[in-house]
Amino acid sequence: MGIPHLLSQINTKRRVHLSQFVGSSVVIDGSCFLFRSCLKAPEVIVLKHDINRIVTYVIDFVEKIHYYTKAPVFLVFDGSDLPIKYTVSDKRSDKKRKLTLYKELIKTDPVQAKKLLISSFILDATQMQQLSSRVSDNFKKNKWFFLINAPYEGDQQVAFLHNSGLADIVITQDSDLLVLEAKKVIYNYNQLDNEGNLVLKEDYPNINRSQMLQIAALAASNYIKDQIKTNIATSYSKLKEFNFNTILTASYLFTHQSRISSQYQNFQQYMKQIVGQICCYQYQIIYNPFTGQIENYCKVDENELRQIKEVLEPSFGPNFFGDSNISLDVVYGGNGNIQIRNKLQLLKGLPHNDSFRNFSMEKDFGVQFEDFHSLE
Repeated sequence: MGIPHLLSQINTKRRVHLSQFVGSSVVIDGSCFLFRSCLKAPEVIVLKHDINRIVTYVIDFVEKIHYYTKAPVFLVFDGSDLPIKYTVSDKRSDKKRKLTLYKELIKTDPVQAKKLLISSFILDATQMQQLSSRVSDNFKKNKWFFLINAPYEGDQQVAFLHNSGLADIVITQDSDLLVLEAKKVIYNYNQLDNEGNLVLKEDYPNINRSQMLQIAALAASNYIKDQIKTNIATSYSKLKEFNFNTILTASYLFTHQSRISSQYQNFQQYMKQIVGQICCYQYQIIYNPFTGQIENYCKVDENELRQIKEVLEPSFGPNFFGDSNISLDVVYGGNGNIQIRNKLQLLKGLPHNDSFRNFSMEKDFGVQFEDFHSLE
């Protein structure tokens, strides 16, 4: 998930045990780990739609982390896919295709069949409501546990809790958290030995926020369906060569890589894909626990929002980085779970860092929307 091979470019082999972080609050990117619950018995979960094992897995996961840290634990689940990404029908079609192949292979190649079954694992909205409700109910008396169902992608919600100072450490499998400037992230967490690989912001001191966003946008994350991906090493080297000028670098890639130029009608369309990625990273809709409201990850002024709508929405559709009018019931588990809501109410008004939300496409990324008319 996230940017292909981004983690491999950051040379760190810092293996840590959770006991090293006593007193540190943790936010878990929960959806990254749900598939692990079906590794041993995918037939029960995927074919029989039994979520009992998933509930048990999540509860054990959370309890073990709190056992070592003795501090608050925030659990975040993904919400809806962004409108710009794969639709629900896309996912259902993909699952149906894999299940058909599973039935064909189960007798001749059971190992491959099982892999297909695991890869087809997704939870529908009803199952996610059940999971949220049962996990929340289990921890209803524990003041150290908080659950948030992100309005859309869990990445931005996790990053918001971390960068605001609410959570000291992130546990995830998604490299997008590095793009979102997470300062302390544990990857490849193993529940058997309670160890993981720690990546710190200072592990890549020569790359600032704007530069990391440019690398991510050119390499292409999974925000935009069918965008042509560029090797991350190539993206980085060319950005350095062109002094991190997005338009010059993109122009070079468009001109010299036929698989990119053949995919798009013109350079303007390619640039829109790149800028659309940045909007998804920086302006995606999240839940702000300090105000109790649905907001953008970064603040966006009315003039820039108007320009985004004029330039990008014709290509990506309205509200492509999320609908700010989405109901708060989504955050509470899709059915207005009172326990989740009441817990989150305790966070309203707490002091927090808000500076990371200051961002402008023009000032911080060097993109002026009026230039798009001259990029044909």
